[in-house]
Amino acid sequence: MHGPFRIAVVGLALGAIALPRAWAAGPEDELKKLTADYQAAVQEYNTARQKGNAGRHPSIEFLAKFQDLAKKGRKSEAGAEADLWIIQNARFAGAEGQKALAGAVEDAVENHLPSPKMEAVAGALRYGAYSLPDRGESALRKIMNRSSVKEAKAAAMFTLATMICDDDSSDAKEKTEARELLESLAKDYPGTRYATQAKGYLFELDNLQIGKTAPDFTAKDQDDKTFKLSDYRGKVVVVDFWGFW
Repeated sequence: MHGPFRIAVVGLALGAIALPRAWAAGPEDELKKLTADYQAAVQEYNTARQKGNAGRHPSIEFLAKFQDLAKKGRKSEAGAEADLWIIQNARFAGAEGQKALAGAVEDAVENHLPSPKMEAVAGALRYGAYSLPDRGESALRKIMNRSSVKEAKAAAMFTLATMICDDDSSDAKEKTEARELLESLAKDYPGTRYATQAKGYLFELDNLQIGKTAPDFTAKDQDDKTFKLSDYRGKVVVVDFWGFW
């Protein structure tokens, strides 16, 4: 009796040691499965859509599952990924998605600022936060000012600057701030895609606005004849850029 008893105790002890380990891996494992299930559902939805008999977008079904994972994985990369999924896909889930969006943005900036995922969160807010009262501006400022991840700070700066520039209601003070953010990106984040994008945006602000003289360029027409835009200065010119993407 003594031998089996000792084995049972050892088994329980080993189980006690292993449980926290398994629990810690839970959110990550759940994220992998949930993501795979969602991707499969989207493929099925797209196939049905091509045939003209698609039902509801699968984001509606998966929304609550990702919300639950965000709660379970708070302070973990799985939780950050779950919040990012909600921010990116909320627009497909109707009114419920818009409610979830606000919660996911708040959770991301309160619990996941150290995460590299905040770069993608900041980028997603450019087009995915129109239903928020401030269009995500407060969240972007928190990422910009408090995140320790360089790429996340740069993404937040670029998103905030372009949102201000694209908003016709922005006043002179706001536009000045936007320009300063773009100039800072171009100067302080060399070699990053945000610096490159900022330089392009500054060029657009300085040269491609209504009333500005169009920058000169050289190209070939449909007959392979070289021409310059300045050759037609003083005339009414319609320039049509097109291509296949």
